[in-house]
Amino acid sequence: MLKPLLFIVALLWATPVSAEEIDNDKEITTKAPAGLNIFFSPNDKVTDQLIPLIDNARKSIYAAVYMLTDKKIADALIRAKQRGIKMQLILDPISTGKYGKTDYLLTSGIPIYIYQAPTNARPWFSPIMHNKFACIDDTILWTGSFNWTVSANLTNEENAIVSRDINVCKIFKTYFDTLLKTKTTPLILSQKKGYQERTLRTIITQALASTTTDEELYEILGLVLQENSSCWSSIQTVH
Repeated sequence: MLKPLLFIVALLWATPVSAEEIDNDKEITTKAPAGLNIFFSPNDKVTDQLIPLIDNARKSIYAAVYMLTDKKIADALIRAKQRGIKMQLILDPISTGKYGKTDYLLTSGIPIYIYQAPTNARPWFSPIMHNKFACIDDTILWTGSFNWTVSANLTNEENAIVSRDINVCKIFKTYFDTLLKTKTTPLILSQKKGYQERTLRTIITQALASTTTDEELYEILGLVLQENSSCWSSIQTVH
């Protein structure tokens, strides 16, 4: 008696799932929850999703972005500023390089703050400001892996999530305010210093932000590192 029962149970367990059930499961796993929009580059043209959010802002934009080099996004921010939108941007030092849009934005009156690594950070491998989020009108939160660059939009495998949950936006805005007050310097002040500490991170950051090919990158790094013997020695020691 036991064997037939076990056979029936095994048969039921092995019953193939219907095509309809598979389609339903697929729909569940690919459909974003209510209140969320999810985008993937390069297929979803993520920049085309971000710019309308900036253009439709009515009150404020607070963004912390690792790299901002896309002029289309910079122009949208400038348009928002010209409409009277309150705005503050926190950027990593990498955005002050050759292709960064910090100076371009600053001339339009947009307040820009540059991330400053903690003073107790490791001297050659200090932290970076790797966020990529924006709080718009205190109601919309944009976040994900997507940097505000042309490459992120056209070639990289990236993601972006848009939430219209006010509480989620509030959490990010609170973090933004803390980051702004404790770990940034206004871009104008950082420029007035007239120098930048020559750490391994700043050297690589400047090289990455100033080149478009691997050959240029290797050439710049080689020249700069050889000019700075202490940095060069440290790299050899690490290796």
